[in-house]
Amino acid sequence: EPSSNLLLQAAFFLRTATTRHQGLAGEARAAIPVLIAALKDLTRSDIFFREVCCFLWAISEFSYEAKSQVLSLDGRAVIMAVLDRRGASEMVERATLGALEELSRESVPARRQSYSNRYGPARLM
Repeated sequence: EPSSNLLLQAAFFLRTATTRHQGLAGEARAAIPVLIAALKDLTRSDIFFREVCCFLWAISEFSYEAKSQVLSLDGRAVIMAVLDRRGASEMVERATLGALEELSRESVPARRQSYSNRYGPARLM
């Protein structure tokens, strides 16, 4: 398994790229299984949890296929476990709740960039 630091950097890069260039969401989907598996290790840092949840939030916002992939990998339950762990910081709470809210939406609007830029995962950098 890749190191926590490598996964953290990948999640940060992919979140940033996806929020700025929504067309990259299709390619970024390849990281979803690895990052969801890494979220299951509840001993990782708050920054790690924030970045991975923000990536899942961002990619689910712009790609229905990505959202479906996250859901098929039981991503909602994994994110809930992160939220439920003791001592989660406010930044982790905001990221997990944002990801869970996005995963609960039934459709992916073609463009919600103005909403995302003001309130979405890009604002938690």
